[in-house]
Amino acid sequence: MIPYLIAFAASTPFVALAPRVSDRYLRVLCYIAALVPVSLLAAFRDPLVGGPDRTIYGDRLFVFATESRYLRHYIAGQRYEVGYLVLNWIVSRATSSFVAYYFLLSMLICGIVLVACALVHDYADPWLSWLAFLCTSYWMTFNIMRQSIALALVALSFSLVCVKRPKAALITSALAMLFHQTAIVAFILWGVASFLLSGRRGSLRRIALFTVAAVPILIFSDQLLYWSAEMIGGGRYVHALRAGTIAPLTMDAYYRLLPIALGVLAIVHSLKVFRANRADLQISGFRDPANESDGHGAPDMSSFLATFDNKLLIACVMFLVIDIALLPLRNIGYFVDRIAIYISWLRFVSYAVVAKSLSSSWRFAPSLFTIFLLIVFILGFAARPFVRYTSVILNLI
Repeated sequence: MIPYLIAFAASTPFVALAPRVSDRYLRVLCYIAALVPVSLLAAFRDPLVGGPDRTIYGDRLFVFATESRYLRHYIAGQRYEVGYLVLNWIVSRATSSFVAYYFLLSMLICGIVLVACALVHDYADPWLSWLAFLCTSYWMTFNIMRQSIALALVALSFSLVCVKRPKAALITSALAMLFHQTAIVAFILWGVASFLLSGRRGSLRRIALFTVAAVPILIFSDQLLYWSAEMIGGGRYVHALRAGTIAPLTMDAYYRLLPIALGVLAIVHSLKVFRANRADLQISGFRDPANESDGHGAPDMSSFLATFDNKLLIACVMFLVIDIALLPLRNIGYFVDRIAIYISWLRFVSYAVVAKSLSSSWRFAPSLFTIFLLIVFILGFAARPFVRYTSVILNLI
C-alpha cells in the first residue's frame, strides 16, 4: 500500500498547483510531472500485480511487436483491437523494454484522465478529480490495459460533453472502440449526457423522461446486457451469463451511498440558494419572467435547471445512482462487469462536481471527500490481494 500512497502524494500536489500557474507551458509541465510518479509505479511493478492480463496478452503482444518488421503482418495475426496493436507496434519501434512500454502506456491512460479532469475545472477541482481517479480506478489500469485506454477515452468524452463540445466527445467515443469492443456503450453514455445537459429549455422534461425510461432499463437490465453481449461479439459469454445470479448489494455498494447522499444535499442547497436569490429580486421589485413560480410558491424548476451547473450536478448524481444500481448485475459475470465499469469510471468527475457544489457553503467539503477517498482506497486495497505492490526490478536494486 505504501508505494501507492507515496505516488499519490507525489502526484496530486502538481495537479493542484497547475491551475494556479499563469504560464501555459509551466502549467503543462506541472501536469506532466503529476503523471510521472504514477507511471513509474506502473512501469516497475511485478508482472503479477493487478491481475493476469499482463501475462496473458500484455507482454506477449509487445514481444510480437518488437519482432514484427511490418505493421500489417503484426496486425494480421492477432485477434485484439487494432488501436491497441498499433500502439504496441509504435512503441516497439523505439524500445524493446517492458519497463519503458508500461511507463508510456500508463502515461497515455493517466494523461487522458488528467485532461478529462482539467477540462471540467469550472465545475470540479482538478486535483480532487485526479485523486478520486487514483483512489477508485487507477489500480485497474494494471490489469485491464486495453479497456483502460477505452475507459479513459470515455471519461474524456463525458468531460467534453460537460464543456459543451459534443462533436469532439462523439469522436472520442469512436476512438475508444479502437481499444476495446465494449466501448460501444460510450455512444449510449454520450447520448444520455448530451440529452441531459444540452439546451436551456426543456431540461426538466428531459430529466423526467430519462428517469422514467431508466426504471424499466434497470428492471430488465440483465436481459438487455445479454442482448448487448451478443451484439458486440460477446456471444461466447452469454451462456455463462445466464448461469449467473443477481447478487445482493455488498459493502462495495454501501460506501457509494455517501457521495450520493452528499449529492442530493448539494442539489437541495443549490435549490435553496436559487430560491433565496429569487426572493431578493422580488423584494427589490425586479420581476424576472424566467424565475416565476409554478403557482404553488415553489421555484420554477425549469428556470433552476437553466443553469448549467445545476444540470451537471443532477446528471452526476444520476450517474452515481445508476452505478450503484448496476452493482448487483456485475456479479452475473465478468463480461457484464466489463460493461458496467464504464459508469464507475465517471465517479471521479461526479465526486469532484458534488464536492465543489458543496464547498460554496461548506469549505470542508473537499477535505471530507479527500478523507473519504483515502478510506475507500485503503479498504479496497485490503480487499484486493492481487493489487499488493511488489517489484522484481526494485528488489534487485
